[in-house]
Amino acid sequence: MALLRAFLLFHLVLLMHVLSSRFGLRVLRLLVVALAAFLPLLGAAHRPDAENTARWSVRPGVGYTIGAFVPTPTPVELRAVDHYAPVGGLRFGADVVYRTGNVVDCSIGAYFTDRGMDTEVRVSGYRTKVVQGSQQLSGYFFGRNHTRARLRGLFVPLAVRYPMGRCTLTGGAYLEWYSLTQFSGTASDGYLRVDRPTGDKVLIGPTNEGSASYDFSDQLNDSGFGLHLGGEYALSKRFLLNAQLTWALTPAFDRSFTAVPTPLHPLGVTLGVNYVLSGAR
Repeated sequence: MALLRAFLLFHLVLLMHVLSSRFGLRVLRLLVVALAAFLPLLGAAHRPDAENTARWSVRPGVGYTIGAFVPTPTPVELRAVDHYAPVGGLRFGADVVYRTGNVVDCSIGAYFTDRGMDTEVRVSGYRTKVVQGSQQLSGYFFGRNHTRARLRGLFVPLAVRYPMGRCTLTGGAYLEWYSLTQFSGTASDGYLRVDRPTGDKVLIGPTNEGSASYDFSDQLNDSGFGLHLGGEYALSKRFLLNAQLTWALTPAFDRSFTAVPTPLHPLGVTLGVNYVLSGAR
């Protein structure tokens, strides 16, 4: 137990340093509150079945993830969602699980992940920037907006695990680093008021007939921090079926980026299978 606490303390200090320098004090406070709630469980009642199983185990896994970018709060300029399709991708990697012998176990993982969305909405007076032909326009758009978004990269979850027979509840925090980011699309079937809601009116035609485009991929943050919640079901001694929901606490764009004024938070849903390799006692 002393070794476990030293291990957790070292990674906690390292994680706090990264978060405070990258995301600021607000996210750091959330992490401290979450850890304050979970750490006392590591010293809770002894679990008898842990004596007959390996302390450490490596669990490689593969799954499929679908995603979304959720506006928080929902913008008042949004009039209707005409189309939404989650874009899925393969997720693969492994978890390292430590069985504490108490009420909860803990784990850390590393996964390649890929997720996104394809959506079409109608907006009224949404502030943005578009390109029409050779002309760059900034102002308030009224019409139809089609967006394609994607995030691909490294997903590192730190989890507390609560076994209940063949089922295990999991939850904790995660960090992500993206190797590919996409946020692009078209504006069509409407018009744009330049610079202000009553500015000059520029007509935006149908798709491929005078529509405008945008590409904010380079403005997406290259990393993120959030929370995850999920569960596992033991199909056998070695094979585990799992499901996980992830929610980013950090928005996809910096708040200083005015072309997308509403904070968008990446969300992901994963279904997968893990295989339990024998570990050390």
